[in-house]
Amino acid sequence: AELIYQLEAAGVSTLFGDPELLQSLRNHPDFKPGTAIISLGHEFEHWLRSGPGAELPPTDADDPVWILQTSGSTGRPKGAALTHRSLIAGLHSASLGRPAHTSDRYLYPLPLFHVVAHNVLLQHQYSATAVLTRSFDTTGTLRACRELQVSTLSLAPTMIAMLLDHPNFKPACRAKQAGDIGRFDSEGYLYIVDRKKDMVISGGENIASREIEEVLRHHPVAKDCAVIALPDPQWGEVACAVLQMKSEKRMSATSN
Repeated sequence: AELIYQLEAAGVSTLFGDPELLQSLRNHPDFKPGTAIISLGHEFEHWLRSGPGAELPPTDADDPVWILQTSGSTGRPKGAALTHRSLIAGLHSASLGRPAHTSDRYLYPLPLFHVVAHNVLLQHQYSATAVLTRSFDTTGTLRACRELQVSTLSLAPTMIAMLLDHPNFKPACRAKQAGDIGRFDSEGYLYIVDRKKDMVISGGENIASREIEEVLRHHPVAKDCAVIALPDPQWGEVACAVLQMKSEKRMSATSN
């Protein structure tokens, strides 16, 4: 549903993507069949061979080139458009802070929808090698660094901590945030009236509390809910759901 919302908001007419991700999109009841979907692999190769040839349209430096989805404070994705000019300027700025060289082997273990993916484009700009992984795990990352002779990579602080984790290493203590805003009445009862913040930062990623709450409220036994952040020694923060159950319903649940 989130992908469909973003596709419609951006006016997407053609979509290229991973076959596994696109399959669930195709099967969703709200997906409109007017969008052309091409899976990477054999379907993409066939599209290249059979598709009508055409010259690339002229572009201006101030034309949009990349739309990044960002939640913001309301929890609904918003399209932040980067122009050709702003993207090239960003790549130039990144190259000043971390120069890229043709001989580099750059490892990128993060999602490509993240803004930090501009580092992959930076490697292409300098004809350097970019190594992409489907997901991050410490064993695979260390093996890729060793076997592929990776010289540079991008990691979230949580990933660095996981790579450096061993019995004698203890990450620095994180300050506990004071995850609600409340008040006491004259009789000493505590009333929770709001959250101090609506964003949970877990493993370097922003998680909108409201989005989780909207999903939980669709559960048949949930009357109301609130999602807050709790400190976590590995991920920095984790999302915690406080659930008010419907009186006529009962549920047993386990969590990982």
